[in-house]
Amino acid sequence: MRRAPAPIARLFLYLALLSAAPALAAPSRPRAPPPGITVANWSPLAIREIYVSPSSAEDWGRERLEGRQVAAGDDIWLGYGGACRADLRVVFDNEGAEERRGIDLCRNDFIGVRPGWTTSGDLAGTIPPGLVLVRNRSGLTIARLYLFDAAAGRGTDVLGVDVLPDGLDINLLLPRAGRCDFSLEAAFLGEQEETRYSGIDLCRGHEITIAPRAAARN
Repeated sequence: MRRAPAPIARLFLYLALLSAAPALAAPSRPRAPPPGITVANWSPLAIREIYVSPSSAEDWGRERLEGRQVAAGDDIWLGYGGACRADLRVVFDNEGAEERRGIDLCRNDFIGVRPGWTTSGDLAGTIPPGLVLVRNRSGLTIARLYLFDAAAGRGTDVLGVDVLPDGLDINLLLPRAGRCDFSLEAAFLGEQEETRYSGIDLCRGHEITIAPRAAARN
């Protein structure tokens, strides 16, 4: 017959169990869903629609861009208040669509949409070779901006109806076509003279800083 523990032994056993109880019973703290996610468009097409919904939902829910577009090279922050595990669907301006299911948004709140992102293990990815960061440090607001293959002509204003104030940056996705030599022209608000940078080797670097006019290379 098993012997009953003595009173002192019972006391020590009770204290040992009491001290261990919090460690044994404390549940793991759930991760808080992110207040929002950033979707970067590193594809060559503009994104026209984005849907983000918890993976447990039966449908995609509302469209998040609400008439806006995310141009190639741009990114956008979208508010989100659902569960960590979510599905993402993007629709491009050519009517094509891609989906990624079961994304852990508590671990990945920055997603780079690019060729292969639907199966890549790295949701953020690396900046593609054609993505160029242009920094305006000129001291002036840029009204028109051209970045082009030196052999192809100036082309169209990449800012469109927008402007680029001093101190801000813009990402541009360029079709490389196997060339490295690019030129940049910037027209400033209220100024007649343009600034031109020639001989920019975008195979070596992916950033261009527009300095005060005296520092430009003509």
